[in-house]
Amino acid sequence: MGHKFFLGSHFFGVNKNKETYRGPVETLEFVTLWYMNQTPNMTQRRRLQALQMELFRYGRSDNFSNLISFEMYGDQVANAEMLRGTIYTVYLFAVGVVLMVVFMAIAFSHLTLTSQIALIIGAVGSPAIATATCFSILGWLGFPFNSIMCITPFLVMGIGVDDAFLLLHAWRRYKEHPIKERMRIVVHQIGPSMAITSATNTVAFGVGIASPTPQVSVFKPQIKNVSITC
Repeated sequence: MGHKFFLGSHFFGVNKNKETYRGPVETLEFVTLWYMNQTPNMTQRRRLQALQMELFRYGRSDNFSNLISFEMYGDQVANAEMLRGTIYTVYLFAVGVVLMVVFMAIAFSHLTLTSQIALIIGAVGSPAIATATCFSILGWLGFPFNSIMCITPFLVMGIGVDDAFLLLHAWRRYKEHPIKERMRIVVHQIGPSMAITSATNTVAFGVGIASPTPQVSVFKPQIKNVSITC
């Protein structure tokens, strides 16, 4: 009698216009084979990850067969490709940081060289220190590191530098006041804007903790903590 199995999830691009003596399928584009694996320990997991990457490289070499094109996809492949893309964007990130520093140097050209260096380090260093602090706290608490977390420095640098420009702009507007009064006015005017921005980022990214995707549920609280630290 045998057993019946549903094969619809394995065949794609099926053409059934002409049934032959071999079966109801005339042509098909590709066949998918699903393999679900579990590893009891970290050693076996590393071996499985190495096997996935070896099969992926073997499939990309395109010398498997003249008739069949072999391709492989898995979790480790996705992580490796995302990490490769992140490393590639590091060069663009470096260019962006250099351009930002040049812009800040031009904007601060009326100040002394010592003041320029201090302001640039303070504006760029604050988000960088916040990111490093957040990574340290999450690592100390035992949160797993995943490839999506590599975009954190890029994101934090974009949302963390603007407060420095707001503070400097307000500080330059009230240069006729004494330093203490000047600082009070600047904090009074810019403080609410900075607080609202930080609170909005914290709440917006904090909602992601409830995400059913593990990578997102770890990434969102990380950005939330960085927003608080900034």
